[in-house]
Amino acid sequence: MIFFTAYANKKFLVLERHDVMIGRENIAFVVGSPDTVNDSKKPLLFAHKKLADGRTFCVVYKNEGDLKKIITFYPLL
Repeated sequence: MIFFTAYANKKFLVLERHDVMIGRENIAFVVGSPDTVNDSKKPLLFAHKKLADGRTFCVVYKNEGDLKKIITFYPLL
C-alpha cells in the first residue's frame, strides 16, 4: 500500500505550476519497480526510474511495514 504525506500531496501542485505533470500512478510505478534504489540514508529510500515518456523521477519514501510512505518526489534533469 502507498501513502502520500501532506507534503507529497502538495508537491503535485508545486510541480504543476512549473508545467511538470505527473500522476500518483507514476509515483507508485517508480516505487514499485525502480531502476535504482539508494538506501544509504536509511530509513529514507531514494527510488529512481525513467518513465516511458523519457523523464526520470526520484521518489523519497520510507517503509513502515507493508506501507510505503511517500515523502517527496522530483524530476531529475
